[in-house]
Amino acid sequence: MYRGPGCGRISLLLLLATLTTHYIMTKYIITCQVKEWYGDPDQAVGDPTYGRYKMKGGQDFVFEGPENIAWIEGELIANFNAKYDRAGRFIRYEAKSIEFYYEPEPAQLIDGEIVIPW
Repeated sequence: MYRGPGCGRISLLLLLATLTTHYIMTKYIITCQVKEWYGDPDQAVGDPTYGRYKMKGGQDFVFEGPENIAWIEGELIANFNAKYDRAGRFIRYEAKSIEFYYEPEPAQLIDGEIVIPW
């Protein structure tokens, strides 16, 4: 729950809904660690008695949000992890950071060297 000055207690969902209708939307990227279940498929996924999660690299997700979400970033990550980084999922995603998203720029591989256009 967000407890900002003069706001009382309102849910994060209500706060984000309010912000998205009154502020400029910005693209963000959430960077995650991917974990895959390796274990007995006949037993409960996530039970450490029958297997383990193995780190499998990273995954990024892009989303739109209000112009400045830095002050609720920790709560957004906690909510994301509560949903997607929990035992019982075959693939887990652990959010590590939320940053501004910038469209990728082109580059070329020329004679074994990566070259950018400027």
